Amino acid sequence: MRRIIDEFKPDWVHFNTEGPIGMAASVACRKLGIGFTTSFRTRFPEYINARLPIPADWIHPFVRCFHNGGRDAWSRPKVF
Repeated sequence: MRRIIDEFKPDWVHFNTEGPIGMAASVACRKLGIGFTTSFRTRFPEYINARLPIPADWIHPFVRCFHNGGRDAWSRPKVF
C-alpha cells in the first residue's frame, strides 16, 4: 500500500473504509507524511461481530483510533 501511495504522490487522501485496506493505507499515509480524512458510514464493529466471534465492543476502540488519526472524520447523523 505504501508503494502505491508513494508512486501516486497524492496531496491528500480520503478513506471510506476502516477495514484492512483503510488501515493499511492510513499507516502508509502517516509514514509518508500525507494528510487524510475518513468517513464513518457503516456499522463495521457489528458487521465483524455478525461474522466472527468477536464482540463489537472490542472493535469500537479500533474504529475510533482509525478515525481519530485523520484530519477530519465525517459521519452520518446518529452513528451510534
